[in-house]
Amino acid sequence: MYPTAASSYRLASALAQRIDSVLPDGFDSLAAGGRVEVFRDGLPIGSSAAPEIVDSAPDSPAQIETATRAALSSVQDLVSETLTEPWPEGLPAAGARVVGSELRLWFGDEAAPVVELVAISVDDL
Repeated sequence: MYPTAASSYRLASALAQRIDSVLPDGFDSLAAGGRVEVFRDGLPIGSSAAPEIVDSAPDSPAQIETATRAALSSVQDLVSETLTEPWPEGLPAAGARVVGSELRLWFGDEAAPVVELVAISVDDL
């Protein structure tokens, strides 16, 4: 059990920051409550409510991983559909794993990711 239970609001905020750093030019992501919103050229193109998954079991690493993978996958779909081409290139699967006190997140193979995002401290969730 973590010192503080994870919340969809904190997870969405941390994910939006990490996702924003790897999005193609013209795309942005922001947290809105327990959702990750995606914008292109300042206009909303969609969102993911996947971070809300953690609210049902906030102390569960499995729930955190599931919510993170689902959010990354949703953002990937939104960007790919908007670009009308796979993003990241090759459309690698989204991945997430809680390792110790870190939530690691990536696209592609865990051992050799195509895109690796900055890890999130589980204590911040």
